[in-house]
Amino acid sequence: LQGIVHGSQASPVYTLMLRCSQNAPPSLRTTCYSFLGTLEILGKQLSLFLAGVLAELFGYGVGLSASLAVSLMVVTLVWCCPVELKKTSV
Repeated sequence: LQGIVHGSQASPVYTLMLRCSQNAPPSLRTTCYSFLGTLEILGKQLSLFLAGVLAELFGYGVGLSASLAVSLMVVTLVWCCPVELKKTSV
């Protein structure tokens, strides 16, 4: 289940990042997308690290449940994206 949720958040998050970078000034679009991509990778790695720490301290059930909850929250946040970020104009 966790793998499905982690995988299901990748496409919407990258789509949202692409839209955000398209709404940036033309001279900053590439930098904006690269920066957002870096933040996404760092966030994913930090989430997995914290899940591992929780699993070591409290057991696998707690670690996996916390990681799953965070992943579901990300999918929910992308689903409820602000209108300004949903603009399709370039």
